Amino acid sequence: MIAALVLVAGCKGILGIDDPALATIDAPVADAEIDAEPADARMCFGSLVEFCFDALPTEPRVFTGSTTLIGDDCTLQPEIGGKRYCVIAATTIEVATGATVRTSSSSLAPSDAQVVFVATQRIDVIGALDAWLLGPSPACSTGTAQGHSGGAGGSFGTIGGAGGANLGVATVPGTAVAAGTIRNGCPGGSGAPSGGDGGASGGAIALVAPTISLASTARLNASGYGGEGGRAPERGGGGGGSGGMILLDAEHIAIDAGAILVALGGGGGEGAGTNDGADGKRGTTSTAMTPPAGGSSNASNGGDGGDGAISSAGSNGDNGVFGNGAGGGGGGGTGQILLRAATIDNRGTIVPAPL
Repeated sequence: MIAALVLVAGCKGILGIDDPALATIDAPVADAEIDAEPADARMCFGSLVEFCFDALPTEPRVFTGSTTLIGDDCTLQPEIGGKRYCVIAATTIEVATGATVRTSSSSLAPSDAQVVFVATQRIDVIGALDAWLLGPSPACSTGTAQGHSGGAGGSFGTIGGAGGANLGVATVPGTAVAAGTIRNGCPGGSGAPSGGDGGASGGAIALVAPTISLASTARLNASGYGGEGGRAPERGGGGGGSGGMILLDAEHIAIDAGAILVALGGGGGEGAGTNDGADGKRGTTSTAMTPPAGGSSNASNGGDGGDGAISSAGSNGDNGVFGNGAGGGGGGGTGQILLRAATIDNRGTIVPAPL
């Protein structure tokens, strides 16, 4: 069964709590009667964004094997606050042992819709969730590379690194973004002239349920992608994309020791000299505490790309050798990891630190 779902700023409007007629009732209502409301009468879930059902889902959902979610896998919802969401709704949701689920808003229509998992009872992650190959990112800005400079790293949770210079000035990154909704991170800027493309941002992994449990084998990755190396001769490397967002929104969150959640910045691309520059790297859960490397060692006169961020700002790209090599791209800034719950038992590894 596909449950009917509406997105609202609050449940009151659809549940009739704001109905003016209710204010004319004279008879008092006992506290015991109010408290006696059954648990299954709850129709709204989530605090950052609230998802409300007209009819609750009746079936569980289990993900096994390798799955890339597309538009047919979720239900596209009307806009709320200018955003579109594609919702996977079930009574319980499980990402099983050995499963890898990739969320890709670029496969949806519209491409900026965010995939959100909403369960009316609980979500259990034993396998992996990866936010990748994502579409447009709202409210992002970065400087434009000039001359033979590298692109700046994308800025989201923290700022990206500046692009390295040559025959121009260093490329200034944008500012960090306060996330008031579920969204992607910010891509890196392209190098100049017609240099390496900026890395794509990390996407959004959003789990909403009364109880969320991450097993010791759970792996959640919303890291940004590495910038592309500049192409010879003397084109700047692209900036690394920022990390994206991981949201766990529940009443109770339990994260076992061994679980890993990351939203790292991507490494900047190396600037080109007489040879092409090397691409920057994307962060992984297996190297959670190591900054994703900027591209290097492929173009002797090009500036190395800056490393992606794991906690503070992305590293700046290096300057190219004057007249012989272009600047490297800056490393991407971190993403944002939000844990919203009344009780949180966190024994896992979370990089950057959760908000």
